[in-house]
Amino acid sequence: MGRVPRKADERESPNRRFFAFAGMPFPCQLEPAVKTIFEKIRDGEIPSDVIHRDELCFAFRDISPQAPVHILVVPNKVIPRVGEATAEDQTVLGHLLLTAAKVAADLGIAESGYRVVINNGPHGGETVPHIHVHLLGGRPLTWPPG
Repeated sequence: MGRVPRKADERESPNRRFFAFAGMPFPCQLEPAVKTIFEKIRDGEIPSDVIHRDELCFAFRDISPQAPVHILVVPNKVIPRVGEATAEDQTVLGHLLLTAAKVAADLGIAESGYRVVINNGPHGGETVPHIHVHLLGGRPLTWPPG
Protein backbone atom coordinates (compact mmCIF):
# COMPACT_ATOMS: atom_id res chain seq x y z
CA MET A 1 0.00 0.00 0.00
CA GLY A 2 1.17 3.52 -0.77
CA ARG A 3 1.82 6.05 1.92
CA VAL A 4 -0.90 8.60 2.59
CA PRO A 5 0.56 12.08 2.06
CA ARG A 6 0.67 14.23 5.14
CA LYS A 7 -1.48 17.29 5.24
CA ALA A 8 0.36 20.53 4.43
CA ASP A 9 1.19 22.72 7.35
CA GLU A 10 1.72 26.46 6.88
CA ARG A 11 4.48 28.58 8.32
CA GLU A 12 4.17 32.35 8.09
CA SER A 13 6.85 34.78 6.98
CA PRO A 14 6.45 38.51 6.13
CA ASN A 15 5.52 38.11 2.43
CA ARG A 16 5.49 34.36 2.00
CA ARG A 17 3.88 31.30 3.35
CA PHE A 18 5.89 28.13 3.48
CA PHE A 19 4.06 24.90 2.91
CA ALA A 20 5.67 21.74 4.23
CA PHE A 21 4.92 18.40 2.67
CA ALA A 22 6.49 15.35 4.26
CA GLY A 23 8.63 17.68 6.35
CA MET A 24 10.15 19.47 3.33
CA PRO A 25 9.20 23.19 3.26
CA PHE A 26 8.98 25.08 -0.01
CA PRO A 27 7.99 28.72 -0.51
CA CYS A 28 4.81 29.69 -2.26
CA GLN A 29 4.33 33.42 -2.64
CA LEU A 30 0.65 34.09 -2.21
CA GLU A 31 0.89 37.85 -1.98
CA PRO A 32 2.98 40.13 -4.17
CA ALA A 33 6.22 41.39 -2.65
CA VAL A 34 5.95 44.51 -4.82
CA LYS A 35 2.98 46.76 -5.48
CA THR A 36 0.31 45.55 -7.86
CA ILE A 37 -0.50 47.70 -10.87
CA PHE A 38 -3.66 48.82 -9.06
CA GLU A 39 -1.68 50.01 -6.03
CA LYS A 40 0.55 52.00 -8.39
CA ILE A 41 -2.53 53.55 -10.04
CA ARG A 42 -4.04 54.26 -6.60
CA ASP A 43 -0.82 55.97 -5.50
CA GLY A 44 -0.49 58.03 -8.69
CA GLU A 45 2.64 56.21 -9.88
CA ILE A 46 0.91 55.11 -13.09
CA PRO A 47 -1.39 57.55 -14.89
CA SER A 48 -4.96 56.47 -15.54
CA ASP A 49 -8.37 57.91 -16.27
CA VAL A 50 -9.71 57.85 -12.70
CA ILE A 51 -13.42 58.72 -12.70
CA HIS A 52 -14.24 58.05 -9.04
CA ARG A 53 -12.29 58.13 -5.79
CA ASP A 54 -13.42 57.90 -2.17
CA GLU A 55 -12.09 56.67 1.17
CA LEU A 56 -12.64 52.97 0.30
CA CYS A 57 -12.12 52.64 -3.46
CA PHE A 58 -11.35 54.20 -6.81
CA ALA A 59 -12.61 53.57 -10.34
CA PHE A 60 -10.93 54.08 -13.70
CA ARG A 61 -11.39 53.23 -17.37
CA ASP A 62 -9.88 49.89 -18.44
CA ILE A 63 -7.00 50.34 -20.91
CA SER A 64 -8.21 47.31 -22.88
CA PRO A 65 -11.99 47.76 -22.89
CA GLN A 66 -14.23 44.81 -23.68
CA ALA A 67 -17.30 47.03 -24.10
CA PRO A 68 -17.91 50.72 -24.88
CA VAL A 69 -17.99 51.27 -21.10
CA HIS A 70 -15.44 49.19 -19.19
CA ILE A 71 -14.58 50.51 -15.75
CA LEU A 72 -12.56 48.85 -13.00
CA VAL A 73 -13.65 49.53 -9.42
CA VAL A 74 -10.79 48.71 -7.04
CA PRO A 75 -10.60 48.86 -3.24
CA ASN A 76 -7.83 50.95 -1.70
CA LYS A 77 -7.13 48.00 0.61
CA VAL A 78 -5.38 45.10 -1.10
CA ILE A 79 -7.60 42.04 -0.94
CA PRO A 80 -6.00 39.51 -3.31
CA ARG A 81 -9.23 37.83 -4.41
CA VAL A 82 -12.78 37.01 -3.32
CA GLY A 83 -11.63 33.62 -2.05
CA GLU A 84 -9.30 35.35 0.43
CA ALA A 85 -11.72 38.00 1.66
CA THR A 86 -12.71 37.86 5.31
CA ALA A 87 -15.71 39.00 7.31
CA GLU A 88 -13.87 42.24 8.07
CA ASP A 89 -13.82 42.98 4.30
CA GLN A 90 -17.63 42.89 4.07
CA THR A 91 -18.05 46.68 4.12
CA VAL A 92 -15.44 47.19 1.39
CA LEU A 93 -16.90 44.42 -0.79
CA GLY A 94 -20.42 45.85 -0.53
CA HIS A 95 -19.06 49.32 -1.23
CA LEU A 96 -17.47 48.11 -4.48
CA LEU A 97 -20.86 46.99 -5.79
CA LEU A 98 -22.65 50.16 -4.70
CA THR A 99 -19.88 52.22 -6.31
CA ALA A 100 -20.23 50.25 -9.55
CA ALA A 101 -23.97 51.08 -9.56
CA LYS A 102 -23.25 54.77 -8.91
CA VAL A 103 -20.64 54.92 -11.68
CA ALA A 104 -23.05 53.17 -14.06
CA ALA A 105 -25.66 55.83 -13.32
CA ASP A 106 -23.10 58.64 -13.69
CA LEU A 107 -22.07 57.27 -17.10
CA GLY A 108 -25.67 56.88 -18.29
CA ILE A 109 -25.79 53.10 -18.62
CA ALA A 110 -27.93 52.27 -15.57
CA GLU A 111 -31.23 52.38 -17.46
CA SER A 112 -30.12 50.19 -20.39
CA GLY A 113 -28.26 47.76 -18.14
CA TYR A 114 -24.73 46.67 -17.41
CA ARG A 115 -22.73 43.70 -16.18
CA VAL A 116 -20.64 43.47 -12.99
CA VAL A 117 -17.89 40.84 -12.97
CA ILE A 118 -15.36 39.72 -10.35
CA ASN A 119 -12.73 37.20 -11.48
CA ASN A 120 -11.23 34.78 -8.95
CA GLY A 121 -8.20 32.59 -9.68
CA PRO A 122 -6.55 31.57 -12.94
CA HIS A 123 -9.55 29.69 -14.36
CA GLY A 124 -11.79 32.60 -13.41
CA GLY A 125 -9.70 35.03 -15.47
CA GLU A 126 -7.91 36.77 -12.59
CA THR A 127 -4.80 38.56 -13.84
CA VAL A 128 -4.00 40.93 -10.95
CA PRO A 129 -3.93 39.68 -7.32
CA HIS A 130 -5.97 42.66 -6.09
CA ILE A 131 -9.74 42.18 -6.15
CA HIS A 132 -11.60 44.46 -8.55
CA VAL A 133 -15.01 44.78 -10.12
CA HIS A 134 -15.40 45.06 -13.89
CA LEU A 135 -18.31 47.30 -14.87
CA LEU A 136 -19.26 46.62 -18.50
CA GLY A 137 -21.98 48.25 -20.55
CA GLY A 138 -22.90 50.49 -23.42
CA ARG A 139 -23.97 47.59 -25.70
CA PRO A 140 -25.98 44.38 -25.41
CA LEU A 141 -23.90 41.75 -23.59
CA THR A 142 -24.36 38.08 -24.47
CA TRP A 143 -24.36 35.00 -22.25
CA PRO A 144 -22.36 32.94 -21.60
CA PRO A 145 -19.53 35.45 -21.44
CA GLY A 146 -16.81 33.09 -22.70
